[in-house]
Amino acid sequence: NSISLVLVASGGVHESIDSLSEASRAVLAAALRATPAVDGDEVLPHATDQAVIVSAAAAGIDTRHGVGDWDRAGEIPFESRRGYHAVLGAADGPANVVSVKGAPEVVIPLCTTWRDGAAGNPIDPAALSHLEQEVERLGRQGLRVLAVAEGPRPNGATLDPDAAPDGLELLGFVAFADLVRP
Repeated sequence: NSISLVLVASGGVHESIDSLSEASRAVLAAALRATPAVDGDEVLPHATDQAVIVSAAAAGIDTRHGVGDWDRAGEIPFESRRGYHAVLGAADGPANVVSVKGAPEVVIPLCTTWRDGAAGNPIDPAALSHLEQEVERLGRQGLRVLAVAEGPRPNGATLDPDAAPDGLELLGFVAFADLVRP
C-alpha cells in the first residue's frame, strides 16, 4: 500500500537507507538525478520516483552530490515500453552526465561497465551473471529492484527518445518494499 526505498546495493554491498556509505550515496544521488523534477510538495505519479525523492531528502542527498553543479538539460520520461527514465544534466567539467533509472533487464544492457567499489569493471558474461543473480536475490526478498546507471555525454548533446542511451556505467541498484500501512 505504500512503497518505500529500503536499501541501496553498490558493488555487491547492501545498505539500508539509514546507513549509506559514500558509494551507496552516489547510487542514490544518481537515482535522484534520473527522477522527474517536482515543484514543491508535488507528488509524482510513480510511487518509486516519490520514494527516491523522500529517501534522498532524508539522507541529505541532492542532485549535485558527486557531480558538483548540475542542471537538468533534457529528459526521456518513463514509459512502460521503454522501461527506464533518463535525464541529461549539465555538470561541472567538460562533459554532461546522463542518469538512467529503470528495469534491470533494460538498463544493464545499456552499460559497458559496472562499479564494484571505486573502479569500473567491464560487463563480461561472468559479470552479467553476477548482476542478474544480484537482482534475482533482491527480488526473492520481495523487493522491487531498479538499476541505476550514468555516463558522460559531450556538451551540447541531447537525448533522443527513440534511441536508448548507451555506454553507461552501472552504479548499483535501489530496492523498494511495498509496506503495509497500520
